[in-house]
Amino acid sequence: GLFQNFPNPFSSFTVISLILSSQMQFPKKIAIYNVKGQKIRTIDHAVQSSAISTNLRKYSFVWNGKDANGKAVETGTYFYKTETSDGIQIKKMTIKK
Repeated sequence: GLFQNFPNPFSSFTVISLILSSQMQFPKKIAIYNVKGQKIRTIDHAVQSSAISTNLRKYSFVWNGKDANGKAVETGTYFYKTETSDGIQIKKMTIKK
């Protein structure tokens, strides 16, 4: 499953974690959206991967609060989304500068 980012709210960076079956085929990426539903960034690599058990793995993604062009986003609410074979999962987060 997709976990709530930590810390939340955050000011400079946050960590988003995802735990999945090690046998599940999926794109290892997190998409970040603004409140208008516009995709502002895709984080396509896990910075850490660890085994939780023989068939579960934890993937952690770090977001630095910047859009795809490297520009810092404004204070506010954002959403992050991942898609797996089990479906789509979305969580909300807040940036406070």
